[in-house]
Amino acid sequence: MTSEDWDNPWAGIVGPCYTVTSMARALGRAEMEITEAGETLRLLALETDDGVTLYPAFQLRDGWVVEGLSKVLAVLQTGTADHWTWAQWLEHCAS
Repeated sequence: MTSEDWDNPWAGIVGPCYTVTSMARALGRAEMEITEAGETLRLLALETDDGVTLYPAFQLRDGWVVEGLSKVLAVLQTGTADHWTWAQWLEHCAS
């Protein structure tokens, strides 16, 4: 790994994230359910340049998905298809 790998600004903007496996464990769901939730905008899923899917931790509160998240994601998709932009906006609202 190079120092450039550690300098990705998105990590600081979005904050901690779950993998499919860790999100499934956190929500007590099957990995397939988590993947489907990301595909259908019930969860915010982010794909990295190397094809890893991540789920920002800010979309969970006390072990549950933040109420109304899917409605907000549906509105956000009408403005831009970039999930990383959505994550930036949502993280700012969550903090």
